[in-house]
Amino acid sequence: MGVLTALAILAGLIVVHEAGHFFAATWQGIRVSSFSIGFGPVLLERQRRGVQFALRAIPLGGFVAFPDDDEDSEIPKTDPNLLSNRPLPQRALVIAAGVLANLLLAWLVLLAQGVVVGIPDGFSATPGVLVSGVQAGQPAALAGLQPGDRIVSLAGEPIAGGQEAVAALVTAVKSSPEQPLTLVAERGQRQLTLELVPADVGGTGRIGAQLQPFGSEAFRPARGPLEPIRQANSDFSALLSRTAGGFFTLITHFGETAGQVSGPVKIVEMGASLAQQGGGSLFLFTALISINLAVLNALPLPLLDGGQFVLLLLEGLRGRPLPEKFQMAFMQSGFVFLVGLSVVLIVKDTSPAGGAATAEPLVPRFPSARQRTPLILERLGELYPHATCSLDWRNPYELLIATMLSAQCTDERVNQITPALFERFPDAAAAAAVEPADVEPYVKSAGFFRNKAKNIVASSRLLMERHGGTVPRTMEELLELPGVARKTASVVLAWCFGINAGVTVDTHVSRLAQRLRLTRKSEPRQIEPDLMKLVPQADWQTLSIRLIFHGRAVCTARKPNCPGCPIADLCPMGGTPTR
Repeated sequence: MGVLTALAILAGLIVVHEAGHFFAATWQGIRVSSFSIGFGPVLLERQRRGVQFALRAIPLGGFVAFPDDDEDSEIPKTDPNLLSNRPLPQRALVIAAGVLANLLLAWLVLLAQGVVVGIPDGFSATPGVLVSGVQAGQPAALAGLQPGDRIVSLAGEPIAGGQEAVAALVTAVKSSPEQPLTLVAERGQRQLTLELVPADVGGTGRIGAQLQPFGSEAFRPARGPLEPIRQANSDFSALLSRTAGGFFTLITHFGETAGQVSGPVKIVEMGASLAQQGGGSLFLFTALISINLAVLNALPLPLLDGGQFVLLLLEGLRGRPLPEKFQMAFMQSGFVFLVGLSVVLIVKDTSPAGGAATAEPLVPRFPSARQRTPLILERLGELYPHATCSLDWRNPYELLIATMLSAQCTDERVNQITPALFERFPDAAAAAAVEPADVEPYVKSAGFFRNKAKNIVASSRLLMERHGGTVPRTMEELLELPGVARKTASVVLAWCFGINAGVTVDTHVSRLAQRLRLTRKSEPRQIEPDLMKLVPQADWQTLSIRLIFHGRAVCTARKPNCPGCPIADLCPMGGTPTR
């Protein structure tokens, strides 16, 4: 239960952070398209007032998305309620709201501690050192120590109480790598004599255990309604000052302090231990982690709120938006840094005794597109096992017309248009017998509707003249139809007749192929041959549809969710090469 409590607290803090962004936007009337917990494909969702509230498959955080980030959004780019069209101060408030929400929550938690638990009134220390956590397979566990044990003597000498006793025990462990230490631990009503042999990690002894003073913190009732507020203010200021100072020291004296940094594994482990202790410990843990999240997100690093603030400041100084390529490069560099830091911290957390792991330098050559593509295809298949054509159709003619309508229009919109269109014009014969003006009212919301109506009629007439009203089964014949390009022809051949004549390259496939460095080209007609070389012909359309689904769900145009991407390690722009 302790681990579940710690995980719940961390998840709640992330929700609060994202809720800050969400409410700051909606309070100002700014459009929001989604509020998601996690990344990747949607597990549960609910639409409310035009906003998608979703629980996603990869529980590594959360995000608030805006229509500005969706190239398929039907909202005009000139809409005054889009975030990108609001004044800089309003956008700054949306960015800052996550940090402010975490800081406010930390203060409220400290206030709640004063009201519910009481005002701290000193620490009642007793002799001994408490083992609050043990890493499986490490020296402490191998020696037989368990969480909750109380170490009362070392090498025949009694251990005093308080923080000084913890420091003395840690010093003895660090100075005794690979040397046996005899200690006595109390477990319930029993005393156990154990032999502990610290591991040698870079010449320093490590045992893989968390130690803290044995005893309990004393609390007393508040003396009046204002004392919890004063205590919360004092504790909040102290925690914020120490946290900010800790980050500053880490940056300015990285070599000396990097070893003290813990990652998510250690945080959950520490939270689980505190959850089992109860009392005021869990309040302090929640406030401390919330403040840490706030300070971390305020750092001027890409992908973090502080980095977004930097971009906003540069935009204000420049007087116009920054180039999209610059913003993308900024985000990608931050992703590499943050993922690398996370990996280092997780390895450090799970290495012997929590010590720093050592390894040979890794400078691998990133795998080629031909090597990576089968892995990309396999992973996306696991992520989107039921990926299929998003257009609604019952026969080849309907898919042909629906695909023609989907140009510069979302599949969702096309699916709203086609029921009435196909009821009036169920086949080529019906459409060939009318004029474009008769079709226009049915396709008016599809964009470029006059040209599309003209192509529908002209293609239907050509189908009647040359093919007896049926849709042909070759790329060459399909390309002769007005309004049909390789993309449309490939979709029809693949989904209607099972013929893989090419790779469908829409905006999503084009974007992902370039980001994943599956091609160096930028034009669809040039990208398609490159992709066709990477997988067998039988997988051409499978590759296309899975890239489309991933482009919609994770690797979006303006703000890709790189931290939650399951193929990040296969992406030269955002992933970390693995060997």
